[in-house]
Amino acid sequence: MEAIEADMMGFYHRIINETQLRWIGPEKGVSQMACGAILNAVWDLLSKMAGKPLWKYVADMEPEQLVECIDFKYVCGEDTEREVGE
Repeated sequence: MEAIEADMMGFYHRIINETQLRWIGPEKGVSQMACGAILNAVWDLLSKMAGKPLWKYVADMEPEQLVECIDFKYVCGEDTEREVGE
């Protein structure tokens, strides 16, 4: 869990881009819902391991940590990942 917590975005990309799931369409439909369920379970487990409710676990994160957990792939606008983290 420590490795997942240290690289949440990498974990997200590993499960979303799993080659065995690509035949049913990455990032859509059933595979997207399943990956969302896994990510929700991971966030819940991390907060339980920290002994905090999820909202408190996320609120206590450093801004840089939180930004590292966001996939900016679908974010449109003027702000870049670097600017959001500042």
